[in-house]
Amino acid sequence: MIRQDKGSYEVERKAPCRKGAIMARDLDGEAILYNPETRQVHILNKAALLVWQLCDGQHSIGDMVAAIADLYSLSVEERERGAISIERDIQGIIHDFEIQGMIEK
Repeated sequence: MIRQDKGSYEVERKAPCRKGAIMARDLDGEAILYNPETRQVHILNKAALLVWQLCDGQHSIGDMVAAIADLYSLSVEERERGAISIERDIQGIIHDFEIQGMIEK
């Protein structure tokens, strides 16, 4: 969750971690993931792939917000305006990963 304090934003420090059994295949900036536990295939766009790659237990949600902002070359002003929206989107992606059994809870 993002908290605003005098014009700056503090983003949640949670560091999600993907399960090791998930197989990934990069396809020119997008990816196909296969979960052998559920036998499900997942197709990720560029932003979801970046979030997936950063789900290593070391990168926080805040790190992911910065990485997405870098991916789309957002200016400092755009980053501040879009921080809440980006964080919300990342939380949604991570929630989907959790529901699909792709990351550790």
